[in-house]
Amino acid sequence: MTTLTIQQFAFNLGETRRKVRSAADPFHAAYLEATPEQRKDLRTRWMLGHLEGQGVKNAERILSEGKGAGAKPENIKAIDCASSDFRYMVIRPDAKAATPVKQMRLSRDVRAAAEAYLAQFDSVADAIKALKAVAK
Repeated sequence: MTTLTIQQFAFNLGETRRKVRSAADPFHAAYLEATPEQRKDLRTRWMLGHLEGQGVKNAERILSEGKGAGAKPENIKAIDCASSDFRYMVIRPDAKAATPVKQMRLSRDVRAAAEAYLAQFDSVADAIKALKAVAK
């Protein structure tokens, strides 16, 4: 018996998603040229088909009820999954430029020392000026 590793499984999943997204090109093109009413119809038909493909019973009823109060958690998850895939496969919004986030984790002691230092100045700008003067 052959064992499938998680990396092999993830590769197969990624490859399949790439191929499926490529196969969705005509739907993406149709979405771009569609009127708002046609876009709504495309999304509704996508959602119904996706929910049925997930094995959801009574997909039309569940879709019409939506995610409001009283909706079952598993139905909400199914709707979210279908909606996310529609956005990824059909809408394909423009990618936003990723900007690196600079995060620093400070220990309690270092944070306390920094706060005590800042408390000696009227503004952060003044504290930075002082630090730059010392660093020269």
